[in-house]
Amino acid sequence: MGKPKDPDYFKKYYQAHKADMKSNVLKGYRQHKLEAYRLLGNSCSCCGFSEISCLQIDHKYDDGNVHRRELNGGSKIYRYVITNWDKEKDRFQLLCGNCHNSKTQLGQCYHKLF
Repeated sequence: MGKPKDPDYFKKYYQAHKADMKSNVLKGYRQHKLEAYRLLGNSCSCCGFSEISCLQIDHKYDDGNVHRRELNGGSKIYRYVITNWDKEKDRFQLLCGNCHNSKTQLGQCYHKLF
């Protein structure tokens, strides 16, 4: 297959199909997120909270910043968890926003301090 004759072909194609392309990307992102959360138990491993919109993946060994740089972005974590589940399932846990923030700021979950 040869090169398109119109130098603006790809730009025009993207403009014509932008909504569909973005929709497909978001759909794949959501599917990966839900599958990663399913593998991690679908609830906060600290307090048991299970509202999906409030859950976050936590790196148990506090290496998340380094790992995000290795992946070139945080949104790729879902696919990484799925594809490396057998090798690295002990590296991650699911936490709600409150427990995750407490662990990050205080070193452990707030409700375990008292």
